[in-house]
Amino acid sequence: MGKQRSQIWQYAVIGTLLTIATTGFGRMAYGVVMPFMRDSLHLSYVNAGLLGTSTAFGYFVMVAIAGWLAARWGSKQVVMLGTGLTGLSLLALAWVSSFHAAAVWMFLAGVGTAFTYTPLASLLVSWFPNRRGLMIGFLANGLGLGAFIAGLVVPWLVDLFSNSGWRIAWESFGVYGLIVGAMAAFILKNPPAAASYSKEKRPNLLSAVYRKKEVLLVAYIYMCIGVAYIIPPTFLPGFMLEHQVDPKVAGIVMAIGGFLSVFSGPVWGVFSDRVGRRMSLLLSLTVVAIGTLLPILLPGLASFIICQILLGSTVGGMLALIQAASTEQVPTSLAPVALGYVTLFFAAGQLLGPGSAGWIIDHLGGFNQAFLFAFLMLLLGIGFTFKMQKERQAHSRNDRVSVS
Repeated sequence: MGKQRSQIWQYAVIGTLLTIATTGFGRMAYGVVMPFMRDSLHLSYVNAGLLGTSTAFGYFVMVAIAGWLAARWGSKQVVMLGTGLTGLSLLALAWVSSFHAAAVWMFLAGVGTAFTYTPLASLLVSWFPNRRGLMIGFLANGLGLGAFIAGLVVPWLVDLFSNSGWRIAWESFGVYGLIVGAMAAFILKNPPAAASYSKEKRPNLLSAVYRKKEVLLVAYIYMCIGVAYIIPPTFLPGFMLEHQVDPKVAGIVMAIGGFLSVFSGPVWGVFSDRVGRRMSLLLSLTVVAIGTLLPILLPGLASFIICQILLGSTVGGMLALIQAASTEQVPTSLAPVALGYVTLFFAAGQLLGPGSAGWIIDHLGGFNQAFLFAFLMLLLGIGFTFKMQKERQAHSRNDRVSVS
């Protein structure tokens, strides 16, 4: 028992460190680096948004292949490949001199993130199926920790090294990723092979997962989240700078959200165990929507801080809840398939979000309209969540009838 508990915490810690290196630094840190990178490379907000879209596109095109490779090679091997690719891509970003070069390496960083996160989540859930909420919650924390660290480090490096600061930041993130990947290679092990179905008993994935209404509703919610959640961390630093917030203060504000997200996954996980996954998801979406709306209604430092407090304390938990919800709509043996499937929708949302927001900023009225776009997508996600609740209640009634 003690050995298993030690292994749980060991895997939780290394999983968090890997998520910081990939999703945290590969995705969330870009919002903090972007204003300085944009100025140095003379990019428009459209191009700056498209760089975020490049990473999302890399993630989107490879997330399904990552699951297939994990089944063929083993989850650990794919995680190592993804972490190494992300680390090398972030290192290369330190040396880019044009939009096109940056787009290539951002794309490859997205590929590396796809090869890391979903196989890592499947590996941890397979090892500890009764602790899936805890383990996925820790992985979600890595996202916020990456933003927290970047919010502290990037402005300090820019202040210290001026125009080269953002390049040194990417170098540091890349080196960190390679070091953590080497550590994980010694710690992680592939889970024992799951018992395979005979051909007669093997489920039809089309009906059991891909066309199942409950899974599709979770996928639609996840897509709305994918479009919306990345917009505030990507563009809030620029929004603050536009309102004459000092760059160091803006970095601290971003770090506040990252720090709070450290606790987001476990807190929302415990809450969802008490009140239910769907109600928790509904509440978390509402909190994020309010936080996204505040800078539009009352632009200023106080609103930016409250926005980050609300988002930081909720987004990581919201992502953990939706991932856990996807695995609960199907039998345990199909949980990795369901998670990979709904993640495709999430990746499609990430693909649309930053580029759309950047275009809106340049052509339709600035940051206010981009944040309004994110808010409306969250409202759509809330609508799907209400529908998911009704569907699940109906599904439960059908189950009771069939049993009787």
